[in-house]
Amino acid sequence: MRVTLALQWKALIDKIHPSLPISFRQSRTVLKALDSSFQNQLDMHHPIDEAHPTSNHITTLLGNPLFLKKSLLKVSRREEPLVRMENAIAQGFANLYLVKDCLRAHFKDCNADQDPRKAMEDSEAAKLILHWLWSSGNSRTFQHLADPQLTRLIVHFLVAKREYNMIHHWIQLGDDTLEGSSDSRKIPGRTLLELVVSESRFGGGFQSALLIFYEYVRKFASCIEKERENRSRLLYTLRPAGRYLVNTIASLVREGKLSADDYDKFVGFAKLWTCRVSYERAWLELHHPSRPSPDAALKYLQDMNITQSSALARTGRRNNVKIGIQTAELLLSQGRQQDAALVMEILKQHFPDAIGYRGSVQKIEKSEPEGAETRDLFDLRLLESLTTG
Repeated sequence: MRVTLALQWKALIDKIHPSLPISFRQSRTVLKALDSSFQNQLDMHHPIDEAHPTSNHITTLLGNPLFLKKSLLKVSRREEPLVRMENAIAQGFANLYLVKDCLRAHFKDCNADQDPRKAMEDSEAAKLILHWLWSSGNSRTFQHLADPQLTRLIVHFLVAKREYNMIHHWIQLGDDTLEGSSDSRKIPGRTLLELVVSESRFGGGFQSALLIFYEYVRKFASCIEKERENRSRLLYTLRPAGRYLVNTIASLVREGKLSADDYDKFVGFAKLWTCRVSYERAWLELHHPSRPSPDAALKYLQDMNITQSSALARTGRRNNVKIGIQTAELLLSQGRQQDAALVMEILKQHFPDAIGYRGSVQKIEKSEPEGAETRDLFDLRLLESLTTG
């Protein structure tokens, strides 16, 4: 009886928990079936492009920080912030503040290197950033883009490693995608600005940054023609990077590092993202390396109103005073004293504190007002004091 019960028990156990294959061939067959089933399930629930085979899923999983481990005793001082960030990601408490703090410390160390560009290129920060975006869900929520400083750091490290895909995606996000952010309208333009700046500093250089910007101008210009209602949003995206390039070109022109042909090309593209009367257009025509013209700047200053000038930040006020003085100087060199005096009157009306003017302001007229010779003399002396002081 006992033998029979034992046999019945063993037979039941074998049915519930069948024995593993006993031969090598059977083991290979089962392993192959499991692998095929796993890949089919993975492709079904997480479909990807044909350019990325299923095996990349395994690489992504194994490359997750949870599977990475480094000893703090074996890393350099520069790598310590990354190790801290990596450990935080692995333990699930890497929030926006911690990530920004780690990246800021690591960026500071890279910039202290004798060759900052090479240090940025050799850094593993970009790989870690992509892991963090994926594991934290920020690649879908875009919460990190609401922080300008964190966005700047992330774009710096991604560009240094030539990781552009994620950045291009962020630039083309619509307002509906970013509606959770209080300044969602600024995010695409701010990201494009950081891309252009990073490309100039840590990527292919200034010419490469120009090409990236031109590509976006072309793309957005065609969209503007087809979708007029998006014109304002697209121009708002281009403007920050465009203004940065305008200011950078200023120094290149002064140093003789930009040809007249390259300058004309930039001016041609500027017409697609600026208004006909604008600070950028005025500045570009005023500083043309071979044929400077004050006319666009004069028109820009004449069209300025008190509401606009009062709303400008300190840098904007300083830039407008600077362009006014440069316009007056060029007008004087062309013998156009009346127009130069008009420009000085505009500066006194809109920016009296910036130029140190404490007198009364006359109503600006295009025709010559009474007592013009006396005021012309004062304006020219004021211009002289501003340019020499």
